[in-house]
Amino acid sequence: MNLKSDPPIKKRLSRRLVEGLGTWIVQSVRIWRILDNPRSRRALARIEKKKFLRFVNPARRMLRAVLRPLTERVRQLWERVEHFHRSTRRSRRRRIYLGVFAAFSVAAFALVWLVVTRGTSGDAPETALARLMESTAKHIANNQLRKAEPLLAELQKLAPEHPTVLAFSGTIKSLRKDYAGARGDYTQALKAAPESFAANFNLGELDFITANYRAASARFESLLKSHPNDEILLYRIFLCQLILNDGKRADICLESLSPSGSTPAWYYAKAARLFRNNNKPEARKLVFTAKTVYPGKTEFFDSSNELLGFR
Repeated sequence: MNLKSDPPIKKRLSRRLVEGLGTWIVQSVRIWRILDNPRSRRALARIEKKKFLRFVNPARRMLRAVLRPLTERVRQLWERVEHFHRSTRRSRRRRIYLGVFAAFSVAAFALVWLVVTRGTSGDAPETALARLMESTAKHIANNQLRKAEPLLAELQKLAPEHPTVLAFSGTIKSLRKDYAGARGDYTQALKAAPESFAANFNLGELDFITANYRAASARFESLLKSHPNDEILLYRIFLCQLILNDGKRADICLESLSPSGSTPAWYYAKAARLFRNNNKPEARKLVFTAKTVYPGKTEFFDSSNELLGFR
């Protein structure tokens, strides 16, 4: 085809080219206006999102199908762990408390033992008795009852009425949760040494463990008369009165304690009141401060919190 020899065809082609170019320009302007409009941009974004979700949703469904049984299994295991923890929490608290109580009791009766054995003449029976007492005290303090019981049997043969031997027997029975037997041994130890601080304190602790708070408070208060600045006694009386809801007597004990004392009793007493009032965050801050100020001296007080459920 020769365009020079056919002018009408050349005109038609030129006109179509111009019309096509004009249509392209008009459509380009329209598209630019659409894209410049915020509503149009949002509409296009929704369209792109739908296209994206068409690809992502099947992957989501497949991932859910894989993870749902796994999450259900994890949930079941967690419920079993929670149930086990709830069922063993109280017995764990009691075991911890009794272990610390045993160590404290042995330390207290060690003083009596030192007084009794101070004037020994060095003969073989007294030396053997002293060594047996030392080994028994060490095993009880470490909660090694199977090792302590044979030694206690030998001590009972050598000195069955000795206050320290009776105290060892009572401590082992209390750790075995034979509280009636422990009370009998502690009572005999008190009869053998009526002025013994350790014997009276152990009976008070036994009342405290068995939740007989009135009797425990009365015994601790009788000891406080001869030991007015004993922080452990003040702390124990404070806890008893706090549980018995006697705020005035609890306040008196708290005022007698000092934040700069020889033990963290003041911090733990304040924390116990906050735990009792269900202000756990502030109580935990006080416990943390006590452990920072008195490192290595908080085990006895932590065991009290465990026993009473203050955590």
